[in-house]
Parts: sequence; C-alpha cells; structure tokens
Amino acid sequence: MSVWSLPSRSLRNGSLKFHDAFLRSGIHLSHALPASILVGFAALAVLAYYSTLQPSYLGLRLGVCDSAPCVSWVMPGGDAWDSGARPGMLVSSVNGLSIPGRIDAGLPLPRDVISAELVDSTGAAISVTLAEASSGATASNLSLWTLGAMFALLGAVVMLRRPDLPSARLFGLFTGSAALALAVGPSAGGPGPMWALVIQVITVIFVGASCLIFIASLAGYSSRAYRVVILPLLIGSGTLILVGYAYSVLLVPMLYEWIRPASFLYVSMSVLGAVVLMVITGNRQQSPTARQQARIALAGIVVGMFPFIGLTLIPEALGNDTLLPVQITVLAVGFIPAFFAYAILQYQLLGIRRLVHRSMVYGIASITLLTIISIGLTGAFAVLMEDAANKYSIPLISAIVVLGIICFYPLRSRTRWLVDKLIYDDVVDYQRLAETVGRDLLAPGEVHEVANGMAAVLRQALRLESVLLFLGHSPSQAQLVAAEGERSEEVINDLRLRLRLKAQSGRFQNQSVTEIRWESDSLLIASLAMPGKYRGYMVLGPKRQGEVFLEEEKQLVTTILPILALAIDKGELSEQ
Repeated sequence: MSVWSLPSRSLRNGSLKFHDAFLRSGIHLSHALPASILVGFAALAVLAYYSTLQPSYLGLRLGVCDSAPCVSWVMPGGDAWDSGARPGMLVSSVNGLSIPGRIDAGLPLPRDVISAELVDSTGAAISVTLAEASSGATASNLSLWTLGAMFALLGAVVMLRRPDLPSARLFGLFTGSAALALAVGPSAGGPGPMWALVIQVITVIFVGASCLIFIASLAGYSSRAYRVVILPLLIGSGTLILVGYAYSVLLVPMLYEWIRPASFLYVSMSVLGAVVLMVITGNRQQSPTARQQARIALAGIVVGMFPFIGLTLIPEALGNDTLLPVQITVLAVGFIPAFFAYAILQYQLLGIRRLVHRSMVYGIASITLLTIISIGLTGAFAVLMEDAANKYSIPLISAIVVLGIICFYPLRSRTRWLVDKLIYDDVVDYQRLAETVGRDLLAPGEVHEVANGMAAVLRQALRLESVLLFLGHSPSQAQLVAAEGERSEEVINDLRLRLRLKAQSGRFQNQSVTEIRWESDSLLIASLAMPGKYRGYMVLGPKRQGEVFLEEEKQLVTTILPILALAIDKGELSEQ
C-alpha cells in the first residue's frame, strides 16, 4: 500500500484549513499547550514507570481455525509480534500444557496466555513467553525521561515567551510530541502494553510532521509548492498511516507489516525535508544573525535526528538489522533542545531575548522551598508516628503542620530576596521608591518638565528600555509628549496603530494598568486619571534584557498613578 500518492483536492483543502486554523489559534492555544505538554509528559512518565515494574504484555489471543487451535490476534509491535507470532499460526501448547491438534469450536481456550508454542506455515516452531517484571528506574529509562523533560520544558517556556508567534506554537507541538514519545518510550520498549504502543506510534508520527511544518514556519517558507503539494501530502500521508495502524490493531494485524516501514520512512523523509528546507532558506537570509540562527537550528536537527534516522529507522524500514540499537541512537535527540536553547540565548531565535525570566526563577525557588518543607514535615511525621502510644503525638504533628504553613510565606519572601541579591544583584525597596517618586514629581514645574522627569524617573527605577507618555482629555485624543529610552522610537513605530485602536476602544480608560505583549516582551499601559478628570496614559517597557514585569512593579505603578496624574494637573495649573 503506497502512502505517498498525491492527495485529492478535498484532502488538500482540508490540510490547509487545519494548518491555517492552528496558526490562527493564537494566544488561546499557546496558553493551553504549555500546561498540556508538561502535564501530559509527567502523567505518561509516571504511567511508564509503573508499567516497567509489571510483566510484559504478550499481546496474543487464541482461537480456532478449521477445528485446530490457532492464533486469532496478535498486538502489532507487541512482545509476541516481535517473537514472530502471527495470526493464523497453529498452537501446540499453551502455558506449558499441550493442546490437541483438533478441538471442538465451542471448547474454551485459555485467555491469559503466559507462554505458547506455535507452528508457522513452514512447520517451524516458534516459542513466545511472557517476560518477567523489569526494574523501572534503569539508566536507559532515566535517560529517556530526562530527554523528554528537556523537550517539554523548552517547548513550554518558548510558548509562554512568544504566545503571539505561530512558529513558537509549532515548536511547542514538535517538542511536545517528542517529549511524549520519550516519556512513553521505556514502557513501549519494555513491557509494551497496548496503550504505550499506540501512544508511541501516534507521537512519533507527530514528531515527523511537526518537525517539517515548524521548520517551514521558522524559515518563513510558504511557496505555492509547499501549500499545494508538500503540506497536504505530509498531513494526508500521516493521517493514512495512523488510520492504517488503527485498522491493523483492531481488525487486520498483518497490515502492520506495511505500516511499520511506512511510518519509519515517513518520519525519516519529513526530517530530511526539514533539513533541505532549512539549508535552502538559511542561505537566502540577508541578516548575519538570521543566518547564524538557521545554522544552529540546522545543526541541532542534523546532530539530533540523523543518528536515530540513519542508523535505526531507515535500516529497519528497508528490512535490515539496525546498525546501532535504538536505545543508543535515540540519546542523540538531546542535542535538539540544547542547540535551540543556545540559539535563543545567544542569537534571540524566535525573537526571544530571555529564555527564563525572573518570575520563573521565583517559581522554581518557591517550589524548591516547598519541597524542603514537605520533606522536613514527612521526616517529623515518621519520627512521631513511631511512638504512636504517646498522647502528645497528634498535637505535636498538628503544631508542626501549622508551623510549616506559617513559616512558608516569610521564608518565600527571604528566598526571593536571596534570588534578587545573588542572581540579579538589584534589590529594590518599592516603598522607598514610591515615596521618592512622589516627592520628586510633586515639585513645581511646567507640563513638559514634569512629563520628561516622570518618564526619566520611571525608566531608571524600573530598568526600562522605553517610556512613552501621552496626554489628552480622552485616550483617542491623547498626543505623545515625552519619550525616554533607547527603544522608545522602535516601540512607537511598531505599536502606534495598535495603541490607537486600543485607545479608541476605551480599554485604557476603564483599566488603570493593562499588560500587553510585544514579541517576547511585555508592556504596561498605565492610565493617568483623577476623580472626574482623565489626563492621558503611559506605555512602560520593554524591560532591559527581556525581563517581564513583576507583580510588585505592577503594584508600584498602580500606586503612583494618582501621583503622576496630580503632577500633570499641577503642571498645567502652573503654566496657566
């Protein structure tokens, strides 16, 4: 069965609609996918771990063929399949007990097959046996879960940093598929239960398809040949393989003889196509930075995927023995997240200036602190529960729990202070800063002096690359009166139309502080208003080095907004 035939017009149109709908999904999908990737990876890793502690899934059912006991079904890719069992083979013994050559069709056959002796069409004997339980946390399994965690974390972070970028969402789809395939790998390659084998086939197909689509989006490749031929062929072939695999699992297991090499060729050709596409488009880039980004991405795909494809997938697809076992070649895929992380950190791939911002570091520190407290509480429980007869055990346990809850928030505050001091070295006293801003801005002065002073103070205090101040009696009529920072001109040129539309919608007037996205950065829109009087609004950001606004900084801006509006009003009164 050929999976590479050209799709029909309806298939081509359906593929384009699916692709365009995914790219238009925007921020809603990008908020859902990061959590889905992390939760899905964690759930599959846990299931895979417990699965590796169980005996193998033999995947074999018995039946009657012309009054003779035979194999009625074999799980494609399962333990019995890999041992050579196929539907229609005669059965000579089951679970160590001989079975007569001819039996009554109504005679029940064993359902739980632990071992069986089979006879193929040539008369050769084939033995299949359920393997014993394996140790779950082996070095090979841990390496696969570690690689999967790298893919899951990088994909989630990229999507959180660039929720507006289609390439980031496609990168999340690629890394998420790879993470799930690696998470289920120890189970599918070990005991091989049915659910693990099915998930592995689906995720591997998605890895191949999403790799090519992501590279095309990253390179900005959207020629007519890609939209009319390559994309429909890619989606149509992958869909056909998955449908064929489902048909082999449910009805005709022998179809898997064709589906297995077709799936290996599909993934191999998709990755090779992505490499060729990156080579072509990378050489056409005008910017040296863009060319360097393309080279690093290309190197990551080549170094990460070619050992797995060239030494394992293609030899198996051609019916030969693998040059190296999959447990070794799959380890090379760890270069992919490493190379992409390097391209982001050094060359701002996908427009991301900072991969991990401060709020993420705060979250990691809080989780670490919570883990330490939980371990301490667990140890205290264990010690106290040893003396269950002690009448003070329950009150002491309750007191320890309450103490842990009480201590968590002060300790979290001190932990964040240590992060600021040791990693960022810029501890800010927000209360003192608010007092300083209020004292300086309420000094007498004209409007333009107050406006420029206000912009300069906020730019320095919040470490901003741009501060814009618009004044007017309504958001739609506000005019730019002050601009501070090295990127202020870039911000106003890129966002002038967007700011005008938001101002006309009245959103600035209804909310004191609004956060919007600008590429991988965030900006704050702060309304300047007094009771019964609207003065204008400010655009704060982006922050230096691609950082995001902390909650304390947003609260600071909200606190000083009335002071800023009052300073503008006093400036106008001074001029009058």
